[in-house]
Amino acid sequence: LLTACGGGGGNGGGGGDAGGNDVETPTTFTVSTNAGLGGSISPATVEVNEGETATFTISTTDGYTIDEVTGCGGTLVGNTFTTGPVTSDCTVTASFASIGLPKLSITDASVTEGDNGTTTLSFTVTLSALANGDVDVNYSTGDGSAMAGSDYIAATNGTLVIPAGSTSAAIAVSILGDTIDEIDESFIITLNSSSANVTLDSATAIGTIIDDDTPYIPLNDTGITTCADDANNGLACPQVEYPGQDAEHGRDAQALAGSLSKIGDGRAGFDFTKLDANGNPLADQSVAYTTTPWHCVKDNVTGLIWEVKTTDGGVRDAGHTYTWYNSTGINDGGDPGVANGGTCVDGSNCDTEKYVAAVNAIGLCGRTDWRLPKVEELLSLLDYSVAYPFIAIDTAYFPNTMSIYWSASPYADSVSRAWSVGFDSRTDMINQKIVGHNVRLVSDGR
Repeated sequence: LLTACGGGGGNGGGGGDAGGNDVETPTTFTVSTNAGLGGSISPATVEVNEGETATFTISTTDGYTIDEVTGCGGTLVGNTFTTGPVTSDCTVTASFASIGLPKLSITDASVTEGDNGTTTLSFTVTLSALANGDVDVNYSTGDGSAMAGSDYIAATNGTLVIPAGSTSAAIAVSILGDTIDEIDESFIITLNSSSANVTLDSATAIGTIIDDDTPYIPLNDTGITTCADDANNGLACPQVEYPGQDAEHGRDAQALAGSLSKIGDGRAGFDFTKLDANGNPLADQSVAYTTTPWHCVKDNVTGLIWEVKTTDGGVRDAGHTYTWYNSTGINDGGDPGVANGGTCVDGSNCDTEKYVAAVNAIGLCGRTDWRLPKVEELLSLLDYSVAYPFIAIDTAYFPNTMSIYWSASPYADSVSRAWSVGFDSRTDMINQKIVGHNVRLVSDGR
C-alpha cells in the first residue's frame, strides 16, 4: 500500500508561495541628518530600501551660507543633497559658515529740475543679500546747496520697506521745478536706522538737481579801445593821470595788443561768424551782405546765435514792429501784454509771441528754438565805440539794425511794462507793452 505525502498548507513553513518558494522581505535603512548652527536639513530622517537614494534640502538662516554637506556617499548641487545608494544606516551632516547680516546701502542719484511742478528724484537702496523677512529703514534729507521748500520737498521721518525676497527698493524725493538760471544744486539723504535683520553700510547719498534753464553766458566786452582825459576822448591808452580805464582791460585790450585768439572775426573783442540759411558758416566770411546775404550770426564769445534782419518786406523784415505779449502765464511780470498791436507782414500776428512762433515754423538757420532774448543778452551786442548818432552795433555782421528792440524781461515795478534795449541810446530802457518795437530773436546755440 502506497501512501502520498507532502503538500501545501501544512504547519511548517511561513513564507512560501503557492509553489512552495520563499519571498524575501526588502531590507530598509535609516538616513539621519545633523545640521550645525546657521541652517537646517529637511526632512530630518528618511527610510529607504537597500540600494536606493535619498534627497534632502539644505536651508540657511540670515547671515550664514552653506559650508559643507557630507555623508552617505552623496553630492550637493545648489541647496539639494542626494545620497549615493544606501547600503546601511548613515547620517547626512551639514555645516554652515557665518557671513554676517546683509548690508544695506544707498547710492547717489540725479534728475533734471524741470520748469514747474514736481519731478521725482529716486534713490536706490540695496541689500547685499536676501534678508530674513521684511527690512525697515528710516531716512531723512538735509540741505546742501539745494534748500528744502524752494528746491525740493524735505523728508524728515520717512520709512522705506524692502519686502522679504527682494534686495532693493527706492526712496522718492520730490524736486520743485523753476525757471531760475542757477548752478546744479545738491542735498543729502541719510539712512538713519534699520530693522535688526540688516546692518547699515553706505548710509548717506547725494541727490543732484540738474539745472535745465538758460545757462549763464560769458559777456562781451564793450568795444571801447581808446582812453580819455578830462577834456578829450579817443586818446591812446594808458593815460597816466587817469589810469585803469575800460580800454585797458578785457578782450578789447587783448585784441588791441594782438594777443586775442578768435574763432571768427569782429571789431575789438567781439568774435562773430556769419551763418547761411541752414546754419552753416559762410565759406567767405568777408563777403558783404549786399553780395551774399547771411541769415544768422553766431557770437563765439557768448555762444548765442542771433537772427539777422532783412529788408525784403517778408516775415523777418527789419522795419516790422511788435507789441510785447506772453500768454503762458510764466515770466510775464503779472501781465501778458498786448496781442497783435504792432505793424508786421500780415497784420494779424504782430506781437512778440506770434513772431517767435513764425520764425520757429520757418526753421531759420536750421533751428526751432528761437526765443525773445533777455535784456542782458541784448546788451551784449552793444558796441559802445560807435559814435552817436550811429547805431551802436557792428553792422558788418548785423546789417539793417533799427533803434529799439524788445527783450523777454518784464519790468518788476510795473506789470504793464517790459525792458527793451536802445541801440541808438546805447542803454536798456523800460517801455509800455502796448508799444510796438522791433524784435531780434536769439537761439541758445546748443
